[in-house]
Amino acid sequence: MISVCIPVYNSRIDDLVKALYFQKTRLKYLVEIVVIDDASQTEYKENNRKLRKYIDNYVELQDNIGRSRIRNLFLKHVSSQYLLFIDCDSGIMDSGFLQTYLSVLNSSDRSVIVGGSIYSEKKPLNDKLLRWGYGIKIESKESVIRNLQPYSSFKTNNVLIPKDVLENIPFEESLTGYGHEDTLMGYQLKKAGVPVIHIDNYVINKDLDTNEEFLNKSAEAVESLFIILDIVKGDREFVDDVKLLVWVRKLYHIKLHALIEGVLNIIMPFAEFYLRKGYPSMFLFSLFKLHKALIVCSKTKACHYFD
Repeated sequence: MISVCIPVYNSRIDDLVKALYFQKTRLKYLVEIVVIDDASQTEYKENNRKLRKYIDNYVELQDNIGRSRIRNLFLKHVSSQYLLFIDCDSGIMDSGFLQTYLSVLNSSDRSVIVGGSIYSEKKPLNDKLLRWGYGIKIESKESVIRNLQPYSSFKTNNVLIPKDVLENIPFEESLTGYGHEDTLMGYQLKKAGVPVIHIDNYVINKDLDTNEEFLNKSAEAVESLFIILDIVKGDREFVDDVKLLVWVRKLYHIKLHALIEGVLNIIMPFAEFYLRKGYPSMFLFSLFKLHKALIVCSKTKACHYFD
């Protein structure tokens, strides 16, 4: 049996829940749907409460506990030994989505299974073009590519995790900001020797951040990355799996970090202007993240990990 776990925050989940319920009805008692609302605004809670007839266990939290803690909380509310996490802004494309996961379990019952995600091929308006471009160019990869680096490709928006694995390797609850909780878990799974298998069983990411929101979240994610760097005590194996940290380490190694940060201080106002306007340049976006990383690294004294 699989427990489909949907953490919700300020999102309508009508289409997602109904699509899962339709598939569940054909699989008899092999699937349950569990929803935990992380203290959403009233309008979203009122809408989603109407879906209770499609949901096996619906829980509302009075206080927001964040992305990591809410995922761990599902352990207390599921009945099965397998938790399938799906982000609340996802869409189900394949009518055999749940059946595919059940089939994979027969041969990979102790593995973590990552289904992958894709984005609509239709271009959005300019105010959401950066997030869409990043999703299309960076995140949407077939399993054959993701399996080349299964741990660094680990994502939590569409992943099946055995209950005992999550109990032993829970999401890091000290991470209260946005981003990279999946990067840390991928590293921890690798260190523990838990197999991670990527398959082509996609969800579609539907609700895109605006350019402004995406840049703000990306900057926050860089800060989270350096918090994690402290958690793992600068482990070289962790750094090697994160391209941004690899570049920071290279710049520190050749003593060019201060010069590059100074150059980026000059360039970045212009680069950010174009990114906020919807120019989906992955090169400019990479420079944006590198700039934030160099600033955070020096401010937090994390640079000693690169000495």
